[in-house]
Amino acid sequence: MSMQLWLTYFHLNAIAPRRIPWDLGADLPVEETRFIVPSIQEFQAGESSGGNRLRAAAAAWAARNADAELPRVIELFIAEEQRHAAELARYLVLNGHTVRTRTAGDSAFRLLRHMTGRLEVSMSVLMVAEIIGFVYYAALREATRSALLRSICDTFLFDEGAHLLFHMEQYSRMRRVGAGPMMWLTRGLSWTLMAGACLVVWVGHRSVLQRGGLTFGSFVRRSFARLAFITQAARGRTPLPAANLSPLGR
Repeated sequence: MSMQLWLTYFHLNAIAPRRIPWDLGADLPVEETRFIVPSIQEFQAGESSGGNRLRAAAAAWAARNADAELPRVIELFIAEEQRHAAELARYLVLNGHTVRTRTAGDSAFRLLRHMTGRLEVSMSVLMVAEIIGFVYYAALREATRSALLRSICDTFLFDEGAHLLFHMEQYSRMRRVGAGPMMWLTRGLSWTLMAGACLVVWVGHRSVLQRGGLTFGSFVRRSFARLAFITQAARGRTPLPAANLSPLGR
């Protein structure tokens, strides 16, 4: 897809997102509150990033590479993530719980993105977070009996699946315009960061992930399979197995 097509996609998804049945009301079972609420509070904080560093990195990239449409795509991308944050916040408040503005896990990802103004690094860190979220929301959907939360997860999985394709194509575009050496470095960063992220997320969200049918091993395998898919497909070295775009794929 060209940047113009991504602009169209994100714009249409902004004006006509998947419908969430808010009329279902507060339907989180009491027995699920203990493990689900702290978990989605953490992910809600992560989705609510302002994106200022990413905007600046995209603007710098566009200036260097005559890529005028990329900052507009990134702006819509950030808005979509913020919509996810607003929807999680609405769900928490609807069920009588507070919204957290900052968490340790979210702060760590933001610090990594702030380490450099290079778009390659910012996108690499963001890609790892997106993959973790893709696997997490699939597990959260299976872990809860809340019909409203399951619908929210369905919406997020639809959006995050498109985000993974966007990362794959942006990775490929960066390589084509001569960012090869930096992409080798960020590829190593991605794999290292994914290992650390899997461990941290498992420790912090084990109750949700296990109730969603995952073991530590299957959680790690699913996360790394999607990272390998994105990086290898962007380099033209692998077919497109459907399982790697599926939230439940092994």
